[in-house]
Amino acid sequence: MKKGFTLAETLITMAVIGIIMALSIPAVIQSTNDTRPLFKKAYNSVEETVSELVNDTALYPSGDLSSPASGNFCSNFFSKLNTIGTVSCGNAALTTFPSGVPTGTAADANATNAMRWYNLHPPSAFVIPAADTAFTTANCDTATTGIDVTGTPAANLCVKIRVDVNGPNKGASINSAQTNQDIFDIYVTNSGKVTVQFAVAAAWDEANILQN
Repeated sequence: MKKGFTLAETLITMAVIGIIMALSIPAVIQSTNDTRPLFKKAYNSVEETVSELVNDTALYPSGDLSSPASGNFCSNFFSKLNTIGTVSCGNAALTTFPSGVPTGTAADANATNAMRWYNLHPPSAFVIPAADTAFTTANCDTATTGIDVTGTPAANLCVKIRVDVNGPNKGASINSAQTNQDIFDIYVTNSGKVTVQFAVAAAWDEANILQN
């Protein structure tokens, strides 16, 4: 004699499945929207690329990233990072940014991992400068940016890199410490030190994300 499921058993099974889905879906959505692993990946990419540049004696014979033998930091950085489309180094219109980078804003480059990178260019036309003007003391100045990457900011130069870790067409495109933040700032000194801002006292600031 064949036995099947009764209507009551079927309804109970469906109800249990529905409860499990209701409990698990929010966690899955939160995990999907968590940009912290993407930021760590972006930071690691910067560290690896900067390390290559500092040790590339053809581009930087003295190891000083603000004194290139050819190109500039923007062009040299993206020569070692996988990108899609045109790299827009030297675009003077991109030298200043709002708190976030709105969708449609021109970028220095788009990476093959869907990340969008900003602010690596010199604030002038794309020429080989005597000193790479993308590096400034202001980017290291505690009074200006809340970051002091060396202890003596006036004697050092930095460039501030801004990265939208999930690209311009996904997420909120927000550059402030909150759970839906997807635009982050990374600092590079002319000596090749890579760091982040330490002054923001929030669980989603860059320093806390990297330490956890």
